[in-house]
Amino acid sequence: MKDSSFGIALIGCGAITKKGHVPGLVEGPLAWRGACDLHRDQVLARVETAREEFGDDAVADVAVTTDHHELLARDDIHVVDIATPPMAHTPLVLDALAAGKHVLCEKPSALDVQENKQVLAALEGTNLTVQYYSSRFRSNIAEEARTLIAEGGLGRILRVDVQFWGLRGRACDKPNAPLWFGDKRLAGGGAFMDMGQYFLDQAFHILGWPKVLRVTASDYYGTDRGLHPDCHWDVEDHMAMQADLADNICLTLDTTQRVNQHWRWGITFMGTEGCLQLDRTADVPWILRRMAVDGTLKEERRNDFDKQPRDIDRRLEAMADILNRKESDPAKRIADIGTDAHQALFIGELCDRAYRSAAEQRPIIGAAK
Repeated sequence: MKDSSFGIALIGCGAITKKGHVPGLVEGPLAWRGACDLHRDQVLARVETAREEFGDDAVADVAVTTDHHELLARDDIHVVDIATPPMAHTPLVLDALAAGKHVLCEKPSALDVQENKQVLAALEGTNLTVQYYSSRFRSNIAEEARTLIAEGGLGRILRVDVQFWGLRGRACDKPNAPLWFGDKRLAGGGAFMDMGQYFLDQAFHILGWPKVLRVTASDYYGTDRGLHPDCHWDVEDHMAMQADLADNICLTLDTTQRVNQHWRWGITFMGTEGCLQLDRTADVPWILRRMAVDGTLKEERRNDFDKQPRDIDRRLEAMADILNRKESDPAKRIADIGTDAHQALFIGELCDRAYRSAAEQRPIIGAAK
């Protein structure tokens, strides 16, 4: 049920917002009161799309602007939803916090670790919340896996294997696409930053955030896929990483969006008592395997998960709860509803160590904790 006491504004109106943000803003618990993009035609098009799908009333109170400061200055806007390209994430988060607004922000959280630290410093002493989007609530699959592992359903975890493969999935492979995707200064990195951070967040959330002791990685640049002439490209095409975690857990991650292969989107948890395979691109996204007493392998297969629910719905509900309860301790308010600023720094440090390891061709000790 929508509560008109609290308002939210969308900053950034690119393609990701059409299905990933706007429907949740229209139907969610907060009043959608503003939309901003540097390109006025783009923000008008996004609002018009919402009008066509949901009716005039859905966008009647949405102010359109190309200057986000106009929205931050309004007392009736309490939350901002940032969906810009990565290079603008941290500057916008810092502006929002300075204006006293709660923040939802797309990933990657920042271009580098220093930006993550700036956000943490800006949060110190405030009663505000910053949460970054993740894959935790795209279905119940991650939450059920977390409970299973926490209760010892797989025994002691030995290894976690993450794979994300995309078939020429980078947007700048396409005509008239935004060129920032291939520019490290603007995107922060390639598939590892763009999608790897989602999977790292989900894996560590399920595991309970164990310390990282060592990172070894390799990357590859320069795959020839016939990019259009205007496309600047200096991000990695492929990243493979092994992270040695506390409790003798080995985590491997393989990310690429430029492979001649069908989509692969999965995490496998291997334990002493069982193995759990989560794959949102498979017909059966949940496969739990355990060894029976007679030595045969028993499987539990489930396909009753919603592969593509709106992730924003859960976050907006949690944000409305935060605003209504006014809990004094931000840590209590944000628990498990999204990647918080401390967790974003953890993941940022892990990514930084992986890039360093690949560049220096050596393991990096003491990655993140």
